[in-house]
Amino acid sequence: MTGKLPLLRLNNNQPKQLQVQLKGIDKIWAFRHKINVPISHVESIEVVEHSTLQGKALVKVLGAGIGGYRVGTFYDCRRYVFVDVHHPDGKIIIVTLRDERFKELILQIDDESENVVEQLQKMIDEAIEQ
Repeated sequence: MTGKLPLLRLNNNQPKQLQVQLKGIDKIWAFRHKINVPISHVESIEVVEHSTLQGKALVKVLGAGIGGYRVGTFYDCRRYVFVDVHHPDGKIIIVTLRDERFKELILQIDDESENVVEQLQKMIDEAIEQ
């Protein structure tokens, strides 16, 4: 049932973008293969425990929500969020956005994407300091 975890990339074209590349069957369930967000639209990024999601009242709009596997567009407190989470033992990030259709990206990541998270956090911190 579960696909591969999404891949995070930083695209250095102007404007700089965060790219979320969906993998495997997640592309079918989510009805999309990638999400591009300008770095300037990223407000914050945080790494959270899977248990944090248990308190979120996510209502599926378009996608799959079976057990701990969730992928697609969900509705949470009068706003749309994009979720790609596979199992309860992985690392999860929440990327808070502004001026985008999705107000949050809730993504389970692997070690390969973890360095992108660190780079993205540095970019956000630099933008705040300016």
